Amino acid sequence: YGFFTDDATALNHAVKSVDALIGGGIYDHVGGGMSRYSTDDAWLTPHFEKMLYDNALLIDVLSDMYAITKKETYKYAILKTLAFCDGELKSEEGVYFAALDADSEGEEGKYYVWDKKEIEEILGDESDWFCSKTGVTTSGNFEGRNIISLSADTTTLHNNQTIERLATSFEKLHAVRKMRVKPEKDDKLLLGWNALMNRAISKAASVLASDTLAKQAVAHMSAMEKIFSKNKEIEYRSYCKGKPNGELLLEDMAYVIKAYLGLQEVTGNQGYVEKAKLMAESVEQSCSERGGAYFQYARPEENQLMSFTICHDSETPTGNSIMADMLYRLGVILDKEDWKKRAELMLNGMKKNTMTHPLSYGSWILLQFLKKIGEKEIVITGNNSMAYLAKELTIFQPQAIIQTSNKESNLPLFHGKKFDENTWIYRCFQGFCKEPERF
Repeated sequence: YGFFTDDATALNHAVKSVDALIGGGIYDHVGGGMSRYSTDDAWLTPHFEKMLYDNALLIDVLSDMYAITKKETYKYAILKTLAFCDGELKSEEGVYFAALDADSEGEEGKYYVWDKKEIEEILGDESDWFCSKTGVTTSGNFEGRNIISLSADTTTLHNNQTIERLATSFEKLHAVRKMRVKPEKDDKLLLGWNALMNRAISKAASVLASDTLAKQAVAHMSAMEKIFSKNKEIEYRSYCKGKPNGELLLEDMAYVIKAYLGLQEVTGNQGYVEKAKLMAESVEQSCSERGGAYFQYARPEENQLMSFTICHDSETPTGNSIMADMLYRLGVILDKEDWKKRAELMLNGMKKNTMTHPLSYGSWILLQFLKKIGEKEIVITGNNSMAYLAKELTIFQPQAIIQTSNKESNLPLFHGKKFDENTWIYRCFQGFCKEPERF
């Protein structure tokens, strides 16, 4: 909202909130990653459990902030959070575990907190400066010990030289902390949360123009498809100790569709559109409520106890809002008017809820705002299309549907577009295109 309306107050609210998350003690400055929630209004003292979905959603938000502001602090936080997930949550199957516990040696937070004397011994002459920037004192800020935080000095977070200097000290502390007894892992592998993470990696790859991260997202999706599939189709929502189980819920399928479209956008591989289409058709067949919101469980007619819908957000966005978004985008990409109409019907059905309970329907409010702006389609064709795609993806344009191909395609958005030795960029608004730009 702040970006599209030039409302500096609104944008500053968003910046302040994100800065509080990555500056406070709720964020692990030493090893990366965000804790589940804070236990105080200053966001200093976390419940030290770290969840995969929280960190996936954090990377998603940080990617938006970097695309809007180009501030290096957000890039640093994206990469540090990704490094945490890869280092602490990634399984041998190439898929991410659900969570890290809060406790180690029977004590909550013990793995994460520090004595000032301990820091002085590790950092030496650098310790006084470090402690002044991170709120570390002799008396401590958490049960006599210290949670490291950057929230005491608001100028620290966006001072690149300060962050680089702190990063060196964080690495030294991290090396020592690794020798402590680590918290246990929740070793379930969950499809939905991994799909959120996959989309986050793709989005980070887009805004950072990182081919390495794009390849990581592709490899991660391949690993997901391997362990959650039966007969080459994703059918299970969890995997633990070598065994897949659990029928798919609406949110699992919705998040996977979003991940597929994110992968298609960043790689240009149109095979992911087909996979997203097949999953959306599965949702239509198994969870449909004849034009309204989708049921949470598949085949509700077989069990009336499971015949309910969930439209409000919880810790993660509701599967219904994600499906509304994906149906509309797929409707544009595939020229399926029925999917676009259903998405609009779902969105219109939430107007009263978003007005009366806005905090519970944030993902719907976002869709309503993007609908008001109007979607735009960006189609890139030609031999050098991927190079221009990389530039386009660094721009903040969440309302955009971006399609790329270096050869003729059967997808409707490519009909009538030029394919030759040049690179062509078509910028369209709700189906009406300007003259293409040639490069």
